[in-house]
Amino acid sequence: MTHPTGNLVFSQGGAFTVPRSYLNDVIWDAEIHLGFTQTDSLWTLTYSPLPLYRAYVKIRDEFWNWSSNAYTLDHIIEYCYEQLSPSDPETDALLFVFVDYNATIKRPALWFRTVAPGQELHYSLPPRTAPYWTPDPP
Repeated sequence: MTHPTGNLVFSQGGAFTVPRSYLNDVIWDAEIHLGFTQTDSLWTLTYSPLPLYRAYVKIRDEFWNWSSNAYTLDHIIEYCYEQLSPSDPETDALLFVFVDYNATIKRPALWFRTVAPGQELHYSLPPRTAPYWTPDPP
């Protein structure tokens, strides 16, 4: 089934390229009232006052799994949509996507920001599975 790709906004522009090998983290900068569940590269966001509301954000598997390839920001997200209830149509969800340095973890990370950020949630990308020239993160 094909899902809506989302209304994605890229701070550095969609053609900004980042090597996957340089990123180990995903940081969500999101509303406080959103609940998150993660299954591999799929996040499900729930809105606490409206338990039927769901948003889904899926990272493409080729980016999710560690590699030394470089990807443009507009290629990282497979789909990003929301539904007010399970019977409602899937509609594009707004999501800001960018790469930025995070002072807490002291390295760059892939960031997802929702409309009204208020909490930072940290998730790990899968680590490399074979030796590579970049050093291990601290």
